[in-house]
Amino acid sequence: MVGLPADPQKPSNVVFRYLTVHGYNVVSGKPDDRRSSIGQKCYPQPERDSGKIEVVDIFRKSEDVPPIVG
Repeated sequence: MVGLPADPQKPSNVVFRYLTVHGYNVVSGKPDDRRSSIGQKCYPQPERDSGKIEVVDIFRKSEDVPPIVG
């Protein structure tokens, strides 16, 4: 998941909690920070650092998306 802000009420944090409660292993990717708002390690390049990734949820402004997926 890319884009976990510090505010626990933000939609991305709500989705993160939902997925983890339902048994999904969610990896946080944040190029500018090494720790997410929930205390989990963040990976600047999750595809290289954290193993196999099946789905990526991107919670960023649309103009920030191309560098993430490119």
